[in-house]
Amino acid sequence: MYLCVVKDILTGEILGQPTSERMKKELVIKAFLNAQARHPLGYDTIFHSDRGSRYTSKEFMVLLANYGIQQSFSRVAMPCDNTRAESFFASFKKERILFNVFPTSADPAFATFTWTPGFYNNIRVQKHLGYISPVHFTKSFFHQIRFVVA
Repeated sequence: MYLCVVKDILTGEILGQPTSERMKKELVIKAFLNAQARHPLGYDTIFHSDRGSRYTSKEFMVLLANYGIQQSFSRVAMPCDNTRAESFFASFKKERILFNVFPTSADPAFATFTWTPGFYNNIRVQKHLGYISPVHFTKSFFHQIRFVVA
C-alpha cells in the first residue's frame, strides 16, 4: 500500500492523502487534486517534492502549470530537504502502522483515511505550530488576519 500526501507547510495540515497499491503518477495527481478540491491552492504556490519520477512526469508538471503552481525539488539523495513530509511519514508509521495488524488489504487505506483528518489534522499537536493541531492553528491564524480596504 502506498500513501501520497500533500501537506501545507504553513499550517502543517494534510490536504490530500490518497492510497494505492502502486506508486504511480496517478497517485500523485490524485493527491494534488484532492488537496486542490479541499483547499484551492492559488497562483504562486510552491509545490515541493523529491525528484521521484511521479513528480517529474510530464502530466504532473503540466497539471501544476495549469494551476499556476511552481514546482520545487529536493536535491538528489537529500531526504532532509523535504523534512516536513519525512516527519509526517515517520509519525504516521510509528503512531498508526507499526504494531497494528491489518486483516485485509483495505484496512491500511481505511486506517490512513481516518487517522490523517481525524487525528493528525485535528488533535495531534505539533511543536512548530506552538503545540496546537494544524486545524486549530489554521483557525487562529486566519482569525488574526484582518483585511482592510480603503
